[in-house]
Amino acid sequence: MIEGNEPYLKQKYAKLLADSVVPAGFEAFNKHVLKGEDITPDEIMTCVEALPVMAERTCVFVKDYPFSDSVEDERKKFLTLLSDLPDTCTLIFWQDTKELSGRSDDIKEIRKLIEANGAVCTIDKRSDSDLIKYILIECKRRERQIDNSTAMYLIETVGNDVATILNEVAKLCSYTKSISKEDIDVICVKTLEATTFKVVDALLSNNFDMAFSQLQVLFEQKTAPELIIGSIASAYIDMYRVKVAESAAKGYEGIKGAFSGVYKSPYRLNNASKRARKYTVLDLRRALEVLGVADEKCKNTFDDRTVIIEKLIIELAMVRKHK
Repeated sequence: MIEGNEPYLKQKYAKLLADSVVPAGFEAFNKHVLKGEDITPDEIMTCVEALPVMAERTCVFVKDYPFSDSVEDERKKFLTLLSDLPDTCTLIFWQDTKELSGRSDDIKEIRKLIEANGAVCTIDKRSDSDLIKYILIECKRRERQIDNSTAMYLIETVGNDVATILNEVAKLCSYTKSISKEDIDVICVKTLEATTFKVVDALLSNNFDMAFSQLQVLFEQKTAPELIIGSIASAYIDMYRVKVAESAAKGYEGIKGAFSGVYKSPYRLNNASKRARKYTVLDLRRALEVLGVADEKCKNTFDDRTVIIEKLIIELAMVRKHK
């Protein structure tokens, strides 16, 4: 069972595993690829029990079987199948979009049985340090240069999806031999978060022309207004959490413990800490109130929502100036 929230690596390792089971040239006889939403446990069982042809094993490759939606009869058949798999077959469940999740006893029993007879491999988003290593290796393989700081800037700009990072690295390596932050700004497609952080940074430096120009980029990309507000709010929430934690003498580990799974590395909070120096706790509370009002207006009006966001930027600038 291969699951988790990192789609590229899940697909990569599921394919590698399947290719390692069936010799090249014999896939037509020994590799059965099934789509979970279109099949039944009986069909999976038929493929599992088929004998290999001119090979040691067959591979039954099931994508996105909806375990959580299985009725009682199907669940019992699955338990029987998983309890007595033949030695001549490797059964792979690749959960691309459907996770084996839930707290019911049925789901726990299926997971436990898979673990007892094989393995459940959870492949989640990589940490920033892992992604930096990944970028450095890819650049070195292509005989290009990039330093750790620039690699982190790339992650901050394009996000932490491995497939996206690999695509952007390929573009950068085709563009230049020594990759800089300026190259990333010119070449790479920026995430919503990266652009909104530039809006926030522009507000912090009283560069309102820059704030509105970055906002215009989001408008031209037809980004949903509620997503823009949510992303800006995320930056202010990070600053508020850091500011409160610092006032209580709590560091990164304290915030990480309070918000499990949100902050996988200190990088995001370090940036928030630098930004928060220009605010008081009361300033940040006022900013969050302004963001909340704008969010509510955006979701409950038929008026031009771009105007709501533009007014929001002005109000956040006034908070910055303690007005």
